[in-house]
Amino acid sequence: MQTYKARINLQEAEDKLIHIHQAATEEGEKKVSKMAWNGDANSGWNGGGETTDTWNDGGDTGATANGDAGGDFGGGATAGEIGGNFTCRKCGEAGHKARECPTGPQGSNKCFNCGEEGHNRADCPNPRVFTGICRICEKQGHPAAECPDKPPVKCFNCKEEAGHEASECKEKRVFDRSGVPDMSPDDAWNALQKADQDRDLDDFRLAFKIYSKAVPDVTYEDLERAFRGNNFNVYLIATEKELPKTHTYVNLQGNSDKTYQVGFYFSDKPKRETQKAGWPENAKENLERLKNGGMPMDRGIPKCSRCDELGHLARGCPEEATENPEKVEVKCVNCEGIGHRARDCPVARKDKFACRNCKQSGHTAAECTEPRSAEGVECRKCNEGMFPLILPYSQHTDDS
Repeated sequence: MQTYKARINLQEAEDKLIHIHQAATEEGEKKVSKMAWNGDANSGWNGGGETTDTWNDGGDTGATANGDAGGDFGGGATAGEIGGNFTCRKCGEAGHKARECPTGPQGSNKCFNCGEEGHNRADCPNPRVFTGICRICEKQGHPAAECPDKPPVKCFNCKEEAGHEASECKEKRVFDRSGVPDMSPDDAWNALQKADQDRDLDDFRLAFKIYSKAVPDVTYEDLERAFRGNNFNVYLIATEKELPKTHTYVNLQGNSDKTYQVGFYFSDKPKRETQKAGWPENAKENLERLKNGGMPMDRGIPKCSRCDELGHLARGCPEEATENPEKVEVKCVNCEGIGHRARDCPVARKDKFACRNCKQSGHTAAECTEPRSAEGVECRKCNEGMFPLILPYSQHTDDS
């Protein structure tokens, strides 16, 4: 019974929608019949009669698409007239845009560091002036490195306030294992076994961290022997790979400067040609490598980009700066000179929209009244410069 009533209600709703649609259609047809689509009516789309509001008619109109009285969609002001209505936001003068300004912004050739003219901040010979806000005390006048409220610096390696830097530290690496769950050795070993059976390396790595936290004295060699004794699918392989100076291999006990990189693999044989060079020859050699293996970690020591040594940055390097042959040269887009940017260029700005014939602003080449110039034009047939005046096409024949 409920289904029958629902069908009746649905049918009534459909009938009502059909009735509304038909009424709207009839009303629209009545409005259209009153309009002249292409005839001699008072309102025409593109008709030939006189209209009070036209789209693309050449007759007298009251309003056009350009908004200019007496014009049409294709008429109105020219490109030069439109450009003359702009006011430059740099110099405040009319007739050009900011990107075409021949003078440039006020003070554009001043250094942002010392305020002197003739150079930019990157080439400033004066000491750097800090004008920002300290991110530690939120006061102005000094950077965070010089803040009097700066907390004591901890060593990146041992995490102690020992008054030394990581480059001078001789202690073992202290790992931050606050995010690693605490488990008993048996539970951590069960987690390793389950992840190994599921062949899930992500879970295996997490279980590996949990177990190394539960048993801090365990080594890579001990774990690989235990994996083989329990027929694990995962192998601990010590491979030979090159590391950048800023990184080192650290074992489970925090000892750094190890030789080999330890990784997790599902096979004791290399699967790629690129892995064969650094792969151990057999299981015995792998166990020997694991004694001197570790995971790659950041040393926490800066490297100088000038002398390529650790312990300092380029700004504190004792060696003199040398010209880098691979350094990208700064080229001015205005005068095409080397060594400065367009904002520091002493030459007046070029008008990119100037006439290509006489090089003057205010008109295009098609509107130019000067004789046609062939300066810089090369013949596409003989690859030679053409004569001073470009003759009409009929006069420029192959013989010429």
